[in-house]
Amino acid sequence: MRSLTITSLQSSPLTLRIIKEFYLTKQHEINGTNYTPVLSLSVVGDGRAIPYGDVSNKVSIGASGHLYLTFSALFKRIEFDHMGREIDKGVMYFRPSFGIAYGTSKMMKSLFISRSYRPILSSECRLGFKSDEHKVKDFSILMRYTLTEIRGPRLSAGIILSSFD
Repeated sequence: MRSLTITSLQSSPLTLRIIKEFYLTKQHEINGTNYTPVLSLSVVGDGRAIPYGDVSNKVSIGASGHLYLTFSALFKRIEFDHMGREIDKGVMYFRPSFGIAYGTSKMMKSLFISRSYRPILSSECRLGFKSDEHKVKDFSILMRYTLTEIRGPRLSAGIILSSFD
């Protein structure tokens, strides 16, 4: 569990996060009348308190610092039926991220296979669709890969096929 918490953009139970977004296009959001793609770059810095199990099987709390760079591309998607009628609109998104993390020495010791305690490098990519009208069509695919050799899974993936309000 701790390896997924420290190598992910997803926050831990206690996270203090600062985000700064830089838009690479004039438009900052996709709306119903303008279909221009929206491109942005965001820098995410956070500090986290992470529960982890140490060698004596006691639960301890470690602290970590993270820095992520995320590119985001949003595109308007329109779906037509076989007669050419519009049946749905929504937004496709693509968000690759690269991150670096470092934590307290005891927690980091429990993460590494070798004795080197260097920062952990990880990457994450989300691809998804959010429908304007039919939430049952929403989906998201997540791929996460840890570039640093650690204990636990270095590659993880997830799929959300639908969401409901």
